[in-house]
Amino acid sequence: MKLPHFLLFLGLILSCKPSENPEPISEDKLCLILSEERLVGNGKGLIKYEYDKLNNISKLTFLNANGSVNIRNYENTYNSKSQLVKFVVKNESTIFETSTFEYHLNGKISKHTKVTPGSQTIYEFDEKGNQISLVFSDSFSTLSKLFTTYNEKGQVIKSESIENGIVKILIINLYNSKNLLIETTAKHPDSQIINKYEYNDSGQIIKYSNQDGYSTDYIYENGRLVFEKNFKNGKFTYIIKSTYYENKLLKNKTISYNSLVYNLLEEFTYHDNQKLKSNIKYQFSLGPNNTLLKMLEYEYDEYGNETRVVGYNDSNGTVNYEFKKTYRCN
Repeated sequence: MKLPHFLLFLGLILSCKPSENPEPISEDKLCLILSEERLVGNGKGLIKYEYDKLNNISKLTFLNANGSVNIRNYENTYNSKSQLVKFVVKNESTIFETSTFEYHLNGKISKHTKVTPGSQTIYEFDEKGNQISLVFSDSFSTLSKLFTTYNEKGQVIKSESIENGIVKILIINLYNSKNLLIETTAKHPDSQIINKYEYNDSGQIIKYSNQDGYSTDYIYENGRLVFEKNFKNGKFTYIIKSTYYENKLLKNKTISYNSLVYNLLEEFTYHDNQKLKSNIKYQFSLGPNNTLLKMLEYEYDEYGNETRVVGYNDSNGTVNYEFKKTYRCN
């Protein structure tokens, strides 16, 4: 099956779920996930995680909704520096993944080769840990590549996605003398999108615009963002208002289409250490009843780990799915 080039690359770059791709644990990692419970419809599943002495995954146990149990064992291999150089994911009869790692002299990963049945992905990184290339190939003759270039500050200045020799998207970022992003150009085979950004003297964004006539003005009070006014071809479309707690942490966001009546968009609560505790996203259904419905609900522990996610039906507000996670923190 041919994978979407751009979404595939973004997913591969941003994804860091240990259940899918257990990278070597970084020195600043404080918590390890122990379990993940998944409730979807009437089905309930559970994933249990086990680790070796160096805190890399050694075993996954899947307790499925139908009562079956699946095991994934990880055979981890280390070098003399206790760096993970290889792991193999398998059960008694099947190998699901083989990953190998190479390192720079400073200890950061230089190359990660991931082989799964029917496909191979090779990631390469610079000495700062930035991903500079990704090459994906499969048994269906798909060859996808992503090359990323950074400046001295580690900011992306160029990203090029190529599929079977054809450039699918080229992204070029421009920065000012203060290292603030001022323009992004995304070139597709048959189109081009240009986004521009402006800032105040404090480095806060004050305006976004693109060539299609969409723009946003950002308004601050006492250094905090309070209004995001959105326009289409100069005509007002909607405004987002942010309010804050006394400790200056974001409390909620509301949205209005006429600058008079505001409807709830997001809510935030925090732990005593000021780390995010919960985030609820809403949608306002315009119609005879003008109903406010929850869309997504997130909960976090005091370390910042996501402990619960609830997704709601966008038509009646009932629960579509719920994920719960537990952790061991050092």
